[in-house]
Order: sequence, then structure tokens, then C-alpha cells
Amino acid sequence: MNMAIPRLSPLACLFVFASTTTASPAADSPIQVFILAGQSNMEGQGVVAYDHPKYYNGGKGNLVWSMKNSKSAALMKHLRDGAGKWVERDDVRISFKDQREVRTG
Repeated sequence: MNMAIPRLSPLACLFVFASTTTASPAADSPIQVFILAGQSNMEGQGVVAYDHPKYYNGGKGNLVWSMKNSKSAALMKHLRDGAGKWVERDDVRISFKDQREVRTG
């Protein structure tokens, strides 16, 4: 059996893929990229509103508490709209790898 064909198959696939992809055009203006690296709270496991008195310092320090009571509350007011609902942004992308897969949102 000729072993040259199986060895060339991945190379051929790579060539076909490389020849069909194109580079994205440059953005009209600079973009900002933030790389957030840290512990579990950086993976989306941070507490937003849990205020059980036994856990998480009675809720002090979670996002909802901080938006009402911290000295930096004014810096976070843009996270909710006039009706008090969380703002969803269409200009933010999130990607992280958990134990099984890369998640995006």
C-alpha cells in the first residue's frame, strides 16, 4: 500500500483551506481588546445578586450591592437601563474555555 497518499491528505486539506480564506479588512477605527485573566470570578462564576446572610459576606461585594452602595456606584450605572433591566451589548464578545469546550457569547 502506498503511504504517500495518506500523508499528503492533511497537507492538501490545509492548502485548500488556506487558499479559500481571506483576511478581514482592517477596522475603520482602532478597537480595544481587554484580556481578563484571573480566578473563577473571571470565568463568569462571580456573584451578581446572591445575598444570603451566611454566604458571600451577606451579599456585600456582589455586583447588585456594589451598584447601590459602593463609592464607585456611579461608574456602574450604565449596566442597567432606565427600567432597571441589565443592558445587553452587541459590541462585546466573550470567549473562554471551560473543562470541556470553548464558550462564546
